[in-house]
Amino acid sequence: MKRAFYIVFLLGVLLSMQSCDRIGNLIGESDTPKEQPAEVQAQESVDNASTDTLGTTKIQTQLLQNEDGIRALKDSLTSLNGKISSLQAAVDSLQQQQAELAQTKVGAKSLFVYVAIFAIFIVVLVLFLTKKKRGQDNLTEKQVKDIIADFAKDHPYLSGETLLKLERQIGVISNHKQALDSIITRLNKLETRIGNTAPLFNTQGTQTSSSEKPVAGGAQAGGTSNVFYMKRPQKDMEFDLSLRSERQTEETLYRFEIDRRNPNVAHFFFDCMYPNRVRWALSTRENTLDRVCNASGSDANGTYRCTAPGEAKLQDGKWVVTRKAVVIFD
Repeated sequence: MKRAFYIVFLLGVLLSMQSCDRIGNLIGESDTPKEQPAEVQAQESVDNASTDTLGTTKIQTQLLQNEDGIRALKDSLTSLNGKISSLQAAVDSLQQQQAELAQTKVGAKSLFVYVAIFAIFIVVLVLFLTKKKRGQDNLTEKQVKDIIADFAKDHPYLSGETLLKLERQIGVISNHKQALDSIITRLNKLETRIGNTAPLFNTQGTQTSSSEKPVAGGAQAGGTSNVFYMKRPQKDMEFDLSLRSERQTEETLYRFEIDRRNPNVAHFFFDCMYPNRVRWALSTRENTLDRVCNASGSDANGTYRCTAPGEAKLQDGKWVVTRKAVVIFD
């Protein structure tokens, strides 16, 4: 029994020892690195080298791709910069055109303003000339009164009622004077063509007297046939109708002879038969002589010579001087 127990005990010890050896071997194997064969190590080195080469190749490939991308990006930036420059040039051109257009608009506005001002000036000038012409076509109240006064002086036998009627008739005539002048001119031309030596009417609307003849100096007037007289002119280079007189008086200083070939043209002379009036004309020559005459010399005796007649044309109800008369005072 004991033997069996010892045998079992020994077997247990042996088995325990074997187990401990196995455990120690196992522990030793795990702690001590296991040496690999040379072939395995060489293969591992080749594998590692291949892995490093492949990584390097990948890195180089990636670098090349990055460089290509950088070059493409630079090209894109260069192209974009060119487009930006083109757009900037287009913007500058557009701004310049806009500035020129603004200047053109300003110039057009200025031109429009100038044209408007010129048009307004023309309209005002036309209205002024029209008003002035209308005023010249109608005799003023003073002119009518002067005509009536002269007529009353020449015809003292007329009554006041007759003069009143005459004033009314002159007012009617003055309102239609332009039309009457045209009719009288045509009648005179017709009479001249028929063969009369004198026109039927003068341009002031009075009938020509058959007994009225030109005075000395008519040969210089170029075929004159109707004569009347004028007082001192009130303006330069013109005689107003209110200054007219059918006969020579102390106040008249100029003799007019109407050209029978053109009733709107007359030749005039300085003609005064009163020495005192001649001396007075010389003393007031600036207003009496120089306005319509080229006068020279000076004489206290009142003698003179009219060496060249003046010429006047009937325009707008007045005789406008186109050539001055020449007078020499001896």
